[in-house]
Amino acid sequence: MHLVSLPTWIRILVLVLLAVTAARAESGDLQKTLPASGVNLARAGGGWINVVVENSQLRVSFFDEEKQPAPLAFSRAAARIAYTSRDDVRVVLNPEELTLVSPRVVRPPHVFRVYLSLFADGTAEPTERYSFSYPN
Repeated sequence: MHLVSLPTWIRILVLVLLAVTAARAESGDLQKTLPASGVNLARAGGGWINVVVENSQLRVSFFDEEKQPAPLAFSRAAARIAYTSRDDVRVVLNPEELTLVSPRVVRPPHVFRVYLSLFADGTAEPTERYSFSYPN
């Protein structure tokens, strides 16, 4: 009786796993996920927003129901960042590619409450509002 060596079994197992993963990716069965960093919030009309602090900037990105990046749904946003031990910071976020971005004013520690208002083109009143702890 001829036995197959252990490295051969490992190679076979790896090939089978790669084939299954590739087949699932082609069929779209792999679960799409939102970014792991920042705070992900469900939107009332469907989809998601992701709020993250990067390079001392508050960044808001939009995702559709299938958790894929979506085009900007708003022309600007306003945020109040409420720290527990110092004065609040108020910022306006403007479009930059597929995100809304604040100036570099968000100082560490990055533990605060965010009050976010999103404005559509030509509107004076916010279209959507969110209030959340960062990080949650």
